Parts: sequence; structure tokens; C-alpha cells
Amino acid sequence: MTEVNKSEDIIMELKAEIEALKCAIAEQQEKAEAKRIIDFNKVKNTLDDGAKTLLAAVKPVIEKYEEPGRAAVAKVGTRVSDNPFLSVVIAFGAGIVIGKLLDYCCWRAEEE
Repeated sequence: MTEVNKSEDIIMELKAEIEALKCAIAEQQEKAEAKRIIDFNKVKNTLDDGAKTLLAAVKPVIEKYEEPGRAAVAKVGTRVSDNPFLSVVIAFGAGIVIGKLLDYCCWRAEEE
């Protein structure tokens, strides 16, 4: 009978250890989840700060070239509207040249 009692005591101890381990695992999962959320927020804040810094650094360059770029677009638009047929012919010719170049490049790559 003592052996049965001993076995039952061992089983009870093992059950208690299993329950303690389950509780410890649950705690670790909660901590990991909380840490993951905190880390995500930290990464998001770091990316936001980096984007703001990058925008502040690039903004003067954009402003510097924005007006000349708009002027060039307006000039091209004026030329196209003044000479629509010539513009279509030039675009058609450029398309043929680009097509031939791509055809030549692709043909050479397939041979090798």
C-alpha cells in the first residue's frame, strides 16, 4: 500500500509541476506579446522620425528644381501643341528605335 501511496504522491507532484510550467509558459507568452507590441511601436516611431528627417533634407532640393521642371514641361507642352504632327512623327520614330534596340538586345541574350 505504501508503494501505491508513494506513486500517488509522485503523480501529484508531477501534476503540480506541470501546472506550474503551464503558468510559467502563459506568463512568458504574455510578456512576449507585450514586448512585440512595444517593439513594433518603437520601430514605427523610428521610421516616422527617419521619414521626417529625410523629407526635411530632400525638400530644399525638390523646391530648387521644381520651378525649372515645371517651366520645361510647359515649354514642351507648348512645342507639342504648336507642332502636333511633328511631335507624333518624332514619338513614332523614337518608338521604332527603342523597339529595334530592345529586339537586338533580347536577340543577343537568347543566342548566348
